[in-house]
Amino acid sequence: MKRKLLSLNFTSIWKKYVFLIAAVSIFSLIVSGLLTMYIEIDNINKQIDSDLNTVLTETALSFSDPLWDYNYNSMQLLIEALTNRSSIYEVQIKDNTRGLILSEKNPIYPTTQNQVHYAEKDILKNGKSIGTIQIGIAYAPYADDLYRQLFTSLVQSLLEISAYTAVILWISYTITKPLNALELTIGEFASGDYSNFAVIEGNDEIARLATAFNVMARQIEEADSELRTMNASLEQLVLERTYELNVTNDELKEALAKSQQIQSELTLKNDELSVALDSLQTANKEIIEATKSNLTSQLIAGVAHEINNPVGIMLTTNTFLLREIEDFNELLAAGNLRKAELDGFIELVSDATLNIQRNLTNAVTLISNFKEVAVDQTSLRQRHFDLKAYLEEVISTLHPAFKHRQITLKLECPSNIHLYSYPGAYSQIITNLIMNSIKHAFKNTDGGTITIQVTKQDSYLVLDYSDNGCGIATEDLSQIFTPFFSTEHNQGGSGLGLSVVKNLIEKTLSGTVTCTSAPNQGIHFSIKLPI
Repeated sequence: MKRKLLSLNFTSIWKKYVFLIAAVSIFSLIVSGLLTMYIEIDNINKQIDSDLNTVLTETALSFSDPLWDYNYNSMQLLIEALTNRSSIYEVQIKDNTRGLILSEKNPIYPTTQNQVHYAEKDILKNGKSIGTIQIGIAYAPYADDLYRQLFTSLVQSLLEISAYTAVILWISYTITKPLNALELTIGEFASGDYSNFAVIEGNDEIARLATAFNVMARQIEEADSELRTMNASLEQLVLERTYELNVTNDELKEALAKSQQIQSELTLKNDELSVALDSLQTANKEIIEATKSNLTSQLIAGVAHEINNPVGIMLTTNTFLLREIEDFNELLAAGNLRKAELDGFIELVSDATLNIQRNLTNAVTLISNFKEVAVDQTSLRQRHFDLKAYLEEVISTLHPAFKHRQITLKLECPSNIHLYSYPGAYSQIITNLIMNSIKHAFKNTDGGTITIQVTKQDSYLVLDYSDNGCGIATEDLSQIFTPFFSTEHNQGGSGLGLSVVKNLIEKTLSGTVTCTSAPNQGIHFSIKLPI
């Protein structure tokens, strides 16, 4: 979209020059006149103040003795001498005791003179004030000088601008005249008349432009002749191509009909693929849930095995205690009970009870931890929880999976981190990572170290998980979070563990996870979660 930069529509460079020169000249004249007037008025005001101060100083000394002696005639003569000056408008003499003594105005000024500068000065005698003299200086004489100076400056400026304008107009005329001639030739050339060429004398830029135009005109004339010849050939060629295009068009219509039929078939196949994709996504969700359930099942099996020990001990202790109670009752019924046997029985019951209580407490703790972790994993509910205590509960439920192997698990977590979040998500993340290390990182060794380190950085929680196991091959590292990717499919691996971890971190907890590893260098997961 083109924009008009100036509303005045000039049709020639010469008119533009004239308008520009006139505008610049008038603007320069106004600015110069205003600046000169401002400077001269300021100078006049300074001159008036200087003259007034000088006259006051001189006359105050002259009036000292006549005022002290109250010589009225002398003072009258002095005032008349002052008012004879063209610049003095009025003189007044005041005595400190008598008040106004003399007041004289210059007769050359009308009584309605407005622009008068007044100043007053004390008349001193022996260093003490005996009266005052007030003098008014008229602005008119100074204004006359100002007008003469301004008129002279204006005439000078007009003469300079006129000379400058004449030179510019002459220059613009010498430029626009050959341009007009060139414009006329170009107009004839544009209308199809190639007989005339631009003739401009000289060797300046416009003359060289005219020469270049003439060369271009000859080339266009030759090209036009060739074009006319080609047009005649093209008309015949167009007729031949039109016939070929009609034949091709019939073929395209037939191909289009086939294409539409294929498109209909593709649309039907696309609908079938869409249904299959929905089924695949549903199956994917079910497999993920099955993976979570599988982890819970593993936890159940481990916890059940772990609970068997304290429960078995309690059962054995309870059976032994029942037999001892029967023997004690027989002794008691027969009346053969002695104090030593009573003391032994009490000690035996006390030890058995403590043993049962200790193992019962262990079983209750295991069941409580497992219950909390299992509920969190299956429901993913939000609640308040202490992160360190909760991670310890999760690790305790996983302990049966590695207690018979030389695997050390270190947890480094501050004890003052309280969250309102999804503890089940944290449980599933830690469970998947630990089980992944047990199954894969330490599959060829009985020992290893797993380290879980938790720190706070600003408003984020950083969880660093690492092990010193066998690591991951470089070519597999970029695919470890891909669903169903596993290097051990033939050994029962589903390839969903780390995919579930990534989904929980990014979707449920709105965090990020990165992984670094190398063969025989272990693995490191850096998890960053908003608090």
